[in-house]
Amino acid sequence: MQRVQSVRQFRLASKSLPSQKIAQSPTRFDVENMLSTDSLLIPGVSSERRAFVPIGFISPDVLISNLTRVVPNATPYDFGILSSTMHNACICYTYGRLKSDFRYSASIVYNNYPWPMDITDAQRAAVNAAAQGVLDAWAVHQDGDDAASLADLYNPTTMPANLNAAHKALDKAVDAG
Repeated sequence: MQRVQSVRQFRLASKSLPSQKIAQSPTRFDVENMLSTDSLLIPGVSSERRAFVPIGFISPDVLISNLTRVVPNATPYDFGILSSTMHNACICYTYGRLKSDFRYSASIVYNNYPWPMDITDAQRAAVNAAAQGVLDAWAVHQDGDDAASLADLYNPTTMPANLNAAHKALDKAVDAG
């Protein structure tokens, strides 16, 4: 309760009228970026050491940080394309950096990525299946007391063999499209 009262007092002392107004709800964030559908979450910055930027699905109840990018209403196909080596090569060689780490921008990276055109239903199904293979590979490492985070799974020195194999299968499906 002391923290809540401190937030209330901090907001009331602000010169900003909107900040003073939200002093009435000190347990709420000032900005609550929440979506109404499942979405893809992309980190705004990711380690240069990773072969893949760890992208994952989030549910509508997740509060979104300003340090992330979100693709609402995303499909397994979207996840597959964005998790591919092809997409990561574009991030690595043509887009922004923060220090030496990869920087993901909606306007520079996502909006300018050359998405596959004129794909067939069979090609889309192959990418969907391979994308599910990546998600299934994650799931193997999510159970129990030693559950791995995406940072753990995408550590280049300890990336599990099944996840690496799933990404190779995904790349094959994406490259065929």
